[in-house]
Amino acid sequence: MQTSTGSYTDPSITVYNFMKTIVERARKNAKDYPLSEIHRSFHRVIIHQLSGSPTTSKDCTIIVDTLCLVSSQASFIFHEANQDVEFLGMLVHRLIELESVGSSDNQAELKGYVPSSKRKLCNAANRLWMKLLELKRETLQEFFSISLPSASSSKTLTESSGIPSVTDSTLFKLHNCEAHRTAILSKMFEEFTFEEASDVGLTQSQKLRSLGRMMSKRVVDVDPKEKAREIWFFIHEYVSVHCPRLIKAVHSLERLLQKKYKRNCDYSLRFTASKWSHIVYELTRERGLWGPAEPSFLDKWMLDSVEGPSRMRKRMCRNPHFYQHYPFVSRKVLREEYIGQHKPPRSHDSVFQHCRSQIFKETSYLSLPVAQVHGQDDLVASLPIDYGIEPSGLTEGNKTVPGSYAEGTKSEEDTEDVSSPTVEGISPPEPINQEKTDDPVNQAVTRMLVSDEKIRFQCKCAKLEGLDAKEGVLLLGKCHFYVIEGITLMEDGGFIDIESISSLDFVPVVPKELRKHMQPSSIHPPIKCNQWNYDAIKEIHKRRYVLRECALEIFSDDGRNHFLIFEKEKMPKVYQKLEALTPKLQGGQLEDLVAGVKAGANVEEGSSRFLLFATEKSLVQKWENGEITNFQYLMHLNTLAGRSYNDLMQYPIFPWVLKDYESESIDLSDPEVFRDLSKPMGAQSETRLNKFIKKYEEPMPIPFPTDGKEYHKYHYNTHYCSAMTVAGYMIRMEPYTRHYLNLQGGHFDWADRAFHSISNSWKSASEQDTSDVRELIPEFYYLPDFLTNENRFLLGVKQSMHLLGDVILPPWAKGDPREFIRINREALESDYVSLHLHEWIDLIFGCKQSGQAAIDAHNVFNPYFYEENVKDIDKMDDSSRGYILNIIHNFGQMPKQLFKKPHHRRRLPTLLTPSIESQLSASSWWKVFYRDIHLLEISKEPVLKVRSEIGQIVAEKHPMAIEKNKLLLPSSYSKFFGWGYNDRSARLCTAEQERTLAIFEGLHQGQILCATAPSETIILTGGDSTVVCVWELKKEGRDKGKLTMQLTQVLYGHTDGVVCLTVSKTYRLIVSGSADATCIIWDLNKMTFIRQLSNHAGPITALTINDLTGDIVTCTRNNVHLWSINGEELVFATITQGPYSSITCCAMSELFAYDKDNVIVVGCSDGVVRVFSMTYVNETHSKQQKEEKKMEKNRSSDSLVEPRRSKGEDQSGMEEENITSEKDLSIHSENPMVSKEETNVSKNSSALEKEQTLKKWEALGPKQ
Repeated sequence: MQTSTGSYTDPSITVYNFMKTIVERARKNAKDYPLSEIHRSFHRVIIHQLSGSPTTSKDCTIIVDTLCLVSSQASFIFHEANQDVEFLGMLVHRLIELESVGSSDNQAELKGYVPSSKRKLCNAANRLWMKLLELKRETLQEFFSISLPSASSSKTLTESSGIPSVTDSTLFKLHNCEAHRTAILSKMFEEFTFEEASDVGLTQSQKLRSLGRMMSKRVVDVDPKEKAREIWFFIHEYVSVHCPRLIKAVHSLERLLQKKYKRNCDYSLRFTASKWSHIVYELTRERGLWGPAEPSFLDKWMLDSVEGPSRMRKRMCRNPHFYQHYPFVSRKVLREEYIGQHKPPRSHDSVFQHCRSQIFKETSYLSLPVAQVHGQDDLVASLPIDYGIEPSGLTEGNKTVPGSYAEGTKSEEDTEDVSSPTVEGISPPEPINQEKTDDPVNQAVTRMLVSDEKIRFQCKCAKLEGLDAKEGVLLLGKCHFYVIEGITLMEDGGFIDIESISSLDFVPVVPKELRKHMQPSSIHPPIKCNQWNYDAIKEIHKRRYVLRECALEIFSDDGRNHFLIFEKEKMPKVYQKLEALTPKLQGGQLEDLVAGVKAGANVEEGSSRFLLFATEKSLVQKWENGEITNFQYLMHLNTLAGRSYNDLMQYPIFPWVLKDYESESIDLSDPEVFRDLSKPMGAQSETRLNKFIKKYEEPMPIPFPTDGKEYHKYHYNTHYCSAMTVAGYMIRMEPYTRHYLNLQGGHFDWADRAFHSISNSWKSASEQDTSDVRELIPEFYYLPDFLTNENRFLLGVKQSMHLLGDVILPPWAKGDPREFIRINREALESDYVSLHLHEWIDLIFGCKQSGQAAIDAHNVFNPYFYEENVKDIDKMDDSSRGYILNIIHNFGQMPKQLFKKPHHRRRLPTLLTPSIESQLSASSWWKVFYRDIHLLEISKEPVLKVRSEIGQIVAEKHPMAIEKNKLLLPSSYSKFFGWGYNDRSARLCTAEQERTLAIFEGLHQGQILCATAPSETIILTGGDSTVVCVWELKKEGRDKGKLTMQLTQVLYGHTDGVVCLTVSKTYRLIVSGSADATCIIWDLNKMTFIRQLSNHAGPITALTINDLTGDIVTCTRNNVHLWSINGEELVFATITQGPYSSITCCAMSELFAYDKDNVIVVGCSDGVVRVFSMTYVNETHSKQQKEEKKMEKNRSSDSLVEPRRSKGEDQSGMEEENITSEKDLSIHSENPMVSKEETNVSKNSSALEKEQTLKKWEALGPKQ
């Protein structure tokens, strides 16, 4: 209740009532309570309220209120049980001082006091004095050894003209009484020493000077002889009584200083170790200076949070702590400690990692493997501070720049931004020098901020990731805002790390009822900073957390987003401030917005940014007209309804669209293969629906009714999308595996209940299990990686003796997860689904979500899933609130209702449905070139003319081309960056007149060979120096007219010149190709190494990234390689051309991600443009046939590659993929073909026999 500055945050009456209650209880049970100590504490509160010097109107008001309060409660305070005479002496002394100040004629000492304040102070002091005479006259006379007037005589004199006061001649003797002065000085010194001992920030000299000032205030205007006597008494009292107390106080102070010194040393060590670990990692990582040249099969990956187009999360990032979460457990330990229990979660690779760690156990720190440096080492694993900043975009780089932080930012409410709505009369805090910030946590925060940053606002928050909420602080600066994890705010506005604060003092933002479901934090929770520029914020959405409006989801243009939870009353204020500081929230193109709608538009009450009716086309109209795909529309609706990737309790919802998972092939033009989208999952089977109807007719009691109804009718007690549903689907992929284990109690569930088969999951959700009404999640339509057990988890063995591994796919998927995802997505975009998707939208987001329409549609769920039934959850008692929060956490919650009326049907035909052939015939002008490749002809006249060899072609509103060694800068393409000049300089020029704007010299140690640009101000260059340099174009000078290039990052990894560069803004990736025959994928946000693409036959000659799917094409002289976004080699082809010819450029079709006929186009130096297409054909061969076919191929073609073993052992079959050239657009006609075999071994648990399936790309040949 008391802050470090010494002032109470609550009014005095609140403090008094609290202490009064304690005193009353102690007086009733004096034997059970230390009555004297309680009285002493009570008295200290009163003296504290009177101790302030009345120099301001505020302090004077507090003193007068306290005097009046004590007077009105005098009979209670001065009860006969109260025998604290020291308190009476100090109270009398204080009354003398206050009355003397109030009666003084020296207005200079009053500092702005008005006469009315003087009279109030005098009257209050006199009134209390008379109460003292009435109740404690004899005690005072005995204590001061003087005679005092009676209370009755005082009242009589008060009524007459002469009003006695505490400054009467009789009472004035009290002021000079030696005993009283000694008691006062002793009490003052005792309190001073113990109070100052707790303040470790003051030096000894400061304490002595403060003590001297306090003593001098009490001996002013005293006779010199009297002053000498008082000093003598003071010294005598000090030597005899207070010296031991002072020694004790000094010891306490030294212990505090020692504790703080150790803490500072600990943080310094951790900071140094953190920096050192990053250096070691960069030196020893894959392709590092001392690291391995090739990746290890023990490297583990997890899903990255960066979102691509249509909010698809496809990228994988390294998982350095994998083996910490899934360590090796010996068989002996399993036999002795886990008999009859669930086994701990493990991976097949844990034993290999254990062996490797034992080999390197005795070696030096630098020779440790990457995984151990980044996760296994005890010191590095316990580092609490991550001083690396994760910036938004490239404008700030990822440097750690020492800055200044305003430590004096008093509190959450007092730190306001002048440019934003402010509290009247409160000015923003000024930054302080870093040298004055001696607290290690403040120093850590200071290092994370941009130089000269001024913090305008701060408040507590929690960052939600899946199910884990990491407590932290939100800081709003002048140009940036920060989310710092691992620290929290104290009452005085200072920072403290969560590990240093006790659980009793720490009040988390997340309800305590949910914290037990979260992963236990490490011994030292890391202090991590996420930083954005306000210009990088794309959208901000209000969010619910456990059906409470207390969160915000912030989307940035770098593909990341953060789900921040606040105290419920603080969230609107934070939203208002961020909205005022973010320029992009008021504009932007509709296609660029995450929710697909502009700011300020509303669907229904409570939903924002949904343009339903406007002059331009709304989101609904765009979907109805076929201008956006079904997937895009569903993702927009999920975003608007509050569904988020960051919250597993309200994850995005997608429908099951197919019901045929048994056929060898599937015909998407047949309506019988689709589910009934007008019915919820519980109504797909008539038999099971009858059970749900019978359940609805029997009202069920609920333990804690929230709407006055003790009985509720509902069909389903489980939700179609819950945290367990999401974690169960994603069980094979981190970090969802850890969330699943946390929900499951730390172990994998029984194998028969785990997600292992698409067909079985559909049957369970549609007809078999009455507790299963699951829908799907977005990953079923774009992410094949979650269907494979790449982490090699030991998921258990089913009762049928099948070992769980990869998910069993439908036969029509040909055993390939990519093909399953493609067909499933094609089905989602089919004509049938387009015509009926609005019916499913009504069930989930529309008019059939609740009310009578939901009853008629058999779509009523547990009442706790609905927001309107738990609006008063914060007012409930702990047991009720805990029960309801657990229901929401474990079983899910309804999305926001977006539509009150039935949704409109989509109009067909459309241009974006997968039945493209029918659309081509209906609209002859809409031609996809690779479907009518025979119509392609070389134009009679050149489309564009340039002076020399073409280096870049840009296809925007109209095609643009520029010469070699020149790069058009997006997004206006009105300027170009040129290199390769004789003086080795680089230049920035205008595109039309080629007027030189700036010349840059000495950028590389050697020649620049290639360049690319993700934006107009960021340029990446590569050259024969083997490094990739990241430059930022800046305007400097007085008038900001001088252009300069500032180096922000250098990317190391190649061993030969970097000859190709490409960048994907949608997936935030950089790919560099080198003459060392490798490509490296870099993170565009963090500018760090991700992985390498090897197995090339020679130097890289061309690169491209598909911005729609993330697939990567790399080319060497005669080879074309196709890779997934996560580095899996899908297929490659070898073309036949002249000895002096090579591939010079490449491109991919990006119209339909799910189109099986997508093509790769390459241009060669022999003047030939080659178009490659891919098609699946499934054939089953015996082992002997496979060997004969392989030997025949090796004899007949010298361009074939040897079969390679895949990483996994749980996939079924063997893959052979061929790419063929559809047409060579030149006078030559070739049909080169190359095959790649990929062997995967599958264990049949019944017969343990190996089945091999041959899957190849069918050669179509050139079309005539």
